[in-house]
Amino acid sequence: SFLLFRRLPAQSIILQSSEWRKATKKALPRLAPYTKISSMSAELEPRGMSSFLDNKDQKEDTPSIWYGHSLLTASLFPAEQPSEDTPAITKLNGNIEYILEASYDPITGKRLYPSGKYPRLIMVWMAKQIRRAGKRKTSTCDPERHIITLPSVGALCDELGLGHGGKTAQRVQEQFRLLLRSRISLRKVMGFKGSDYHDIIDIPIAKETVFKESETSAEFSGLSVMLTEEVWNKLATESAPFNMSAAKKLLSGRSVMPWDIYLWLVGSLPKIKRPMPITWQWLYERFGTGSQLKNFKEQFKRSLSKALEAYPEANVELTSKGIVLSPSSPVIGRNPPQKRISVRKYYR
Repeated sequence: SFLLFRRLPAQSIILQSSEWRKATKKALPRLAPYTKISSMSAELEPRGMSSFLDNKDQKEDTPSIWYGHSLLTASLFPAEQPSEDTPAITKLNGNIEYILEASYDPITGKRLYPSGKYPRLIMVWMAKQIRRAGKRKTSTCDPERHIITLPSVGALCDELGLGHGGKTAQRVQEQFRLLLRSRISLRKVMGFKGSDYHDIIDIPIAKETVFKESETSAEFSGLSVMLTEEVWNKLATESAPFNMSAAKKLLSGRSVMPWDIYLWLVGSLPKIKRPMPITWQWLYERFGTGSQLKNFKEQFKRSLSKALEAYPEANVELTSKGIVLSPSSPVIGRNPPQKRISVRKYYR
């Protein structure tokens, strides 16, 4: 059965236009049984994963290279499902506040947030399709229409290295649906003498979506989604390359903080020109999950240590006031690795 959604001011569910039907018909020719992505296109055929030590020698178009955005593929999404009375999730990025709002899910009849590791993996998968396609149309990406096609949840689980038996495929499918139904707002506050100005931009993630849900198993379900121009452009231009074989180990535990810190460092360190101090309060607002600041500091230190294992070139110094970031070689690229500043702990 097909579920067709289109975002309107009233959040209505409507039938798609004839043009959209034709596009999605071509994009979703067969969805069951699922086909491994590697067998659909030579461009997506996996050629093996490299070790941590090979990171610096990899080119950006090799299969182990994925792309991450420090907020859209990481810390914007809560680690666990918030309580039903949570109005929004907010995260700061400089002087811009990202606001994530849950939307009504017609399947469950509830307002739920995309949460945990799955929306993070789904977003980096979409970023990878966009960045690797460039301006070329592939079996999973149509840059001209901003359409991403998932042939099946089972194929996605295979590429992500997840098992798709039991409830895994069902959870991935549910999180994909919640992710595409949620909305993001950007708020920028500019202060002037005697007054503040607030610029707010609403950015739905998906403009139109077609779900095909298999009655047999969630792993046979697929979808085709037309991303909004804003989200597409952010994933296409602001995402940074990283090594998935190293990074996905950061999601093997219960906490998603190591992954979030890793993608933040990957996108930030190669861009800075001089040492940059970051306070504990800023880190808490960015990566905190509701715990007290004292408990957060210990959790952050443990998570930072794990993130640095996946990014050994990172120059990060831990101080009593927070951390200090220094210019570092990218985790992927041709630049030779810089000498890393060891993580130091100060107690006063």
